[in-house]
Amino acid sequence: MIKAIYFDCFEVLIPGLLKDGIMGQLVEQKLGMTREQYAQKDTGSLWAIFLELNRGHLTEKEYWSIVIKSTGWKCNPEQIIALSDEVSRGCMPGMLEIVQQLHASNYELYMISDVWAEQKQRLLLAHPWISKLFKECFFSYEHERIKSDPNFFEQITEKWHNKPDECLFIDDYHVNTENASKAGYKTIIFQNASQLKSELRAMQLL
Repeated sequence: MIKAIYFDCFEVLIPGLLKDGIMGQLVEQKLGMTREQYAQKDTGSLWAIFLELNRGHLTEKEYWSIVIKSTGWKCNPEQIIALSDEVSRGCMPGMLEIVQQLHASNYELYMISDVWAEQKQRLLLAHPWISKLFKECFFSYEHERIKSDPNFFEQITEKWHNKPDECLFIDDYHVNTENASKAGYKTIIFQNASQLKSELRAMQLL
């Protein structure tokens, strides 16, 4: 029986930096960059550097400076950071309602986010409901650990004193859900709120 539900944050609860999301639209509209150009940040060595940002080994400005220098983007770090801030003020459609329903049903809710220090500060300021609805939050940069790391979910289960077979993990990234499955979690790969609601109902959690 599921007692604890673990949510990813960005692209599940809150819009993130994907080229096909709100951020992709904004870089086209406000910076004159194509989405294909913007997607360069997710390739090769730049993806590895992004993971280091999430582990807390770089500042946000240092990361974007490296990306801009490597790709030749015609902008500065402050412009990208401003757009990231704008994006993270919103919620993914329909998701707050689902979290509220699960909280009202007395499930233990947790949030696990691969995130850097500056983004976490903006996140909690823009969304005070996170602290009210989630029992605990894990922010990767504080622990130098990300969700795709080996044994991550075994360690997080021990940290929060849950049993793996009583946990459900929801994430949009299959590498993370596979890692959770190896630890004994039930998992859902998130696409949108409607799909998630259907899967939760099928599991008799809503």
